[in-house]
Amino acid sequence: MENKMFELMEKMYIEFSSFKTDITTEVKGIRQDLNSVKEDVKGLKEDVKSLNVKVDKNTMLLENLTVKVETIAEVQKSNMEQNEKAHNETVKILNEKIEVVELAIKDTSNDRKEIQENLEPLCEDMIVVKSVVKIISNDIVDLSDKIEFIGLKEFDNERELFMIKKKLTQ
Repeated sequence: MENKMFELMEKMYIEFSSFKTDITTEVKGIRQDLNSVKEDVKGLKEDVKSLNVKVDKNTMLLENLTVKVETIAEVQKSNMEQNEKAHNETVKILNEKIEVVELAIKDTSNDRKEIQENLEPLCEDMIVVKSVVKIISNDIVDLSDKIEFIGLKEFDNERELFMIKKKLTQ
């Protein structure tokens, strides 16, 4: 029994030694894995620092861009307001000029109508005046012929005849 015990203890010792060796090997592997993980974590920390620097730079760039975009938006808004004001002023001036032109056209139209109304009787009067002038012209020619004829008979002197003609034409 003692022997069995001894054998059992011996087996246990062998198994325990084997177990210890396995555990030692496992612990060494875990330590290596842990060291590898530590190195990976160190690399990750460096990567995170690098990313943080890049994020900070991007944040600054975004802030600068935001300020610039806001400035551009303010300038654009100001330009739009100025353009709208100038447009409204131009439209107002054009409307005023259109009103003046419309009034001028109405006045001109009324003046033309009035002139046309006054011109019709004048044209009729002119026709009458032309016919009277024609009659008077014919009478003058007849009188002139008669005076010349009479003048030649009564006056021997051409100078006297000329003077009478001159008096008749005045």
